[in-house]
Amino acid sequence: MSQESKREHAAYMREWNRKNYTRCRPLWTQKQRNYAKKHPLKTKAHYIVGNAVRDGRLIRPSKCERCGKSCVPHAHHKDYRRPLVVTWLCRACHFEIHGSTLWADTVSRKRPERLYTHNGETHNLKEWARIVGLKCTTLTGRVLAYGWSFQRAISEKTWNRGQ
Repeated sequence: MSQESKREHAAYMREWNRKNYTRCRPLWTQKQRNYAKKHPLKTKAHYIVGNAVRDGRLIRPSKCERCGKSCVPHAHHKDYRRPLVVTWLCRACHFEIHGSTLWADTVSRKRPERLYTHNGETHNLKEWARIVGLKCTTLTGRVLAYGWSFQRAISEKTWNRGQ
């Protein structure tokens, strides 16, 4: 992606966030609360590092400790019980480490796909969304986030705002 297209995308996202802030802010806040509740040790470590960097007790280097790339590196914790012991990694190295270690073991713990039956047909939510003509995110949100019954979720039409 070129620098110009990155700037255009950043400008688009700033404008989108400005327009949608009041609608999306409660969802973002709830996601943060859910993550903090699910991962209290990680969350505490992240806050401790952020505060230490802000207060000057921990200095963020200007390059990745692994590959030496000049960047604004992420703080990587090997042990969340020792929050100020971090390795400073560029985005690519950080994702590479998590992709090969932390995220690899979550694949084996993945829960089985949920299937829903209606009128004798059984499909997952993505397939049902295509069949009934809804966006997958709409149907998933209705069933999983809002707790609607599956029958209600596929039968109610979406609102066309602005018309």
